[in-house]
Amino acid sequence: MNKEVVVCKFGGSSLANAGQFKKVRAIINSSPARRVVVVSAPGKDERYSVKVTDRLIEAWDQHKAGKDWAIPWQEIWVRFAEIAAELGLKTQLGTHFSQIEKQIRNGKASYEYVVSRGEYLSALLMAEYLGFEFVDAAKAVFFDNSRNVHPITYEKIEQFCHDGNGWVIPGFYGNHGHMTAIFPRNGSDISGAVVAAGLNAGLYENWSDSVLRSADPRVVGNPQAISLITYREVRELAYMGAAVLHQDAVEPARERGVPICIMDTNNPDIPGTMIVEDREVGSQVVAGIAGKRGFVRFNLAMPGLHDRVGFAARVLDVFSQLGVSVEHFPTGTDTMSVVVSKDSLGDKSQLVAARLQLLTPKNSVEVCNGIALVAVVGLGMVNHVGTMARITGALVKAGINIQMLTQDFRQTNIIVGVEEVSLDAAIRCIYKEFFERVEI
Repeated sequence: MNKEVVVCKFGGSSLANAGQFKKVRAIINSSPARRVVVVSAPGKDERYSVKVTDRLIEAWDQHKAGKDWAIPWQEIWVRFAEIAAELGLKTQLGTHFSQIEKQIRNGKASYEYVVSRGEYLSALLMAEYLGFEFVDAAKAVFFDNSRNVHPITYEKIEQFCHDGNGWVIPGFYGNHGHMTAIFPRNGSDISGAVVAAGLNAGLYENWSDSVLRSADPRVVGNPQAISLITYREVRELAYMGAAVLHQDAVEPARERGVPICIMDTNNPDIPGTMIVEDREVGSQVVAGIAGKRGFVRFNLAMPGLHDRVGFAARVLDVFSQLGVSVEHFPTGTDTMSVVVSKDSLGDKSQLVAARLQLLTPKNSVEVCNGIALVAVVGLGMVNHVGTMARITGALVKAGINIQMLTQDFRQTNIIVGVEEVSLDAAIRCIYKEFFERVEI
């Protein structure tokens, strides 16, 4: 492959129905460079309020519980059949559905196999509709024992997509030990990046229902679109809740020097968001703001804590032994806090607190739930004095209590902890400070 090839990934909203499939074909046909397509499973639309992947999970759960799973399975069948019929496709959907159902009933299907069938079927239809070759991700994308992408993947992708007019590859899944393995939810973003890296593509276009914006449109009305941003900045925003691109989709593209462009399927003529290695920031201080709920803070208080050599290591070891990932670790002279996500913590809160209590005097451990984190991200912050003061000032003016405040050593990401109920208000007031205030 060469730099003239563009890899296009289309998300669930871009494939929700036959009308969206038509938009995708128009986009692909508008440029001969768009020869490789990675697809998600159909998402929500006006008629169907549940994504195909969620229906597959529902069918699997009901099957494993010994319940009737005909209703969600029938809806999945109807959705794909409607798309195929409206587009005039001849793909033998019935045969594929029968094979999948047989695997489930015979006990030969795994959870990961079942939930990835939305992408598989979507790719089959798209390949016929575009006149491209279908490449099963199970034969091209491989995972190692740590569930990371195996290097052989890049060789396989180049082998499959070497000769021909075009290719369609299902996103979200691959192969691990001759079994279906999946990426995290929304993992088709990662699949697209891996394919683009494997082909040394000139561009990875990630088509969704919006370009990347400086804040969540559901929180801030009509936020400013981002035209240019770096890999590092977009990873920080994606990790903290910016939903347009999965955070792990950045690294495969960055490693191979493939720029990413976030595009809007419903408005293909408007400029997208380019994601590159570096950029000129000029007078821009902040690139974007994102926030996420669902964090817990464990507070420890003990006189002379900072003088206790190895104490921090013992605290962190508690979380490591219980398999809980640490997000942030702010400290003071006599205090220490450990911030973790509820998803990572699960039902281990009391166990963590009990083990921490063994390291400290009685009643010196406090557990604070209902924490949200706001990330204020921008390469320009390092060149502008007073950015943190502007953030805290905006929050104070809005009457929002700051639970914690940290900044990465590169000075490109400031994290503010607030109560979950204040998250949206915090994002709005920070956005107003940096994107609506007129500089004098």
